[in-house]
Amino acid sequence: MLDNVEKGTGSICWIAGEAGIGKSRLVAEFYSSLFLEDRVHRSFQEYDPLSSKIYWFETGALPYQVSSPFSPIIHFFVQYFGISLDMSNEEKYNLVESKLSKLQDGEDMFPFIANLLQIELSKEDNYQTAFLEPVILQEVTVQAIISFLDVFSKET
Repeated sequence: MLDNVEKGTGSICWIAGEAGIGKSRLVAEFYSSLFLEDRVHRSFQEYDPLSSKIYWFETGALPYQVSSPFSPIIHFFVQYFGISLDMSNEEKYNLVESKLSKLQDGEDMFPFIANLLQIELSKEDNYQTAFLEPVILQEVTVQAIISFLDVFSKET
């Protein structure tokens, strides 16, 4: 991963494990070892894929979220799209649709990512998710997430 950072290639690292084993410490130590404080952005508000800056995004889950395995991904998407609690469904819908439409295959990802974010879909978009068996919906949602992360990591 460090080689990717030095080459300017985006990459994604997933660290998972039991509470208290040192996941946060591992990430903090890795980050501090890079000596990049002045070159790193840690906010989506400053995100510009054309910049030479390094973008570092983190997300996590809390113990009470153990029954919601998508919670770290949802948190990441909320930050990425800039979704706030006071936004209407229409505002969230337009924001997510607009940002995803700029990505390769973003239109295909949209209904599944929006559904994950509990955004009420239009009739047309809802047809892609409404009639899927829960297991199939979960699989297709995971594929949409993987596709997004793949495109996102190459873009950054």
